[in-house]
Amino acid sequence: MQYQVQTTFNQHIDKVIHGFIDIAMMKLWQPHLIDIETVKGVWPKAGFEGFLIYDVIGVKSKMSVKVLENELPYKLVFVYEVPGVNNRCDYHFKDLGQQTDYQMDVIFTFEDGIERSEALFKGETTRIMTVFKTFIEGL
Repeated sequence: MQYQVQTTFNQHIDKVIHGFIDIAMMKLWQPHLIDIETVKGVWPKAGFEGFLIYDVIGVKSKMSVKVLENELPYKLVFVYEVPGVNNRCDYHFKDLGQQTDYQMDVIFTFEDGIERSEALFKGETTRIMTVFKTFIEGL
C-alpha cells in the first residue's frame, strides 16, 4: 500500500525539523512515546537503528526504527517495523520562509500479503500529522 499526505505548517523549517527529530520535543507531541533505544548509530543520522518505546495505559511496546537517509533540512527516510508490518516513510520538508511544506510518502508492506484499507491508514497518518502541525504552530 502506498499513499502520500501533505500539509503546510505556519512555522519556519528549523522549528518544524527540531520538533520532528528532537527526542524531548517528540515526547511532547507523541504523549505515549517514552524513549528511543539505540542499537546502532546516532539518532537521527543515516544508519541509526533502534526502537521507539511507547507506554500506553501501562503497557510498554517497542517499534523498530531505522534511518535510511538524512538529508536535512530537506529529507528524511525512516523505516518502522512491528511484527508482520514494514512501514517506510519518506519525509520531505520545503522552506517557504515563515512556512514549511511537509510531505510524507508512505509505503506499508504486510507480511501476510493481505491488503488493508488505505483510507484507514491514510486517515491515521493524517491525524498524527495534524497533531504534529498543531504542536509546531503553537511554538
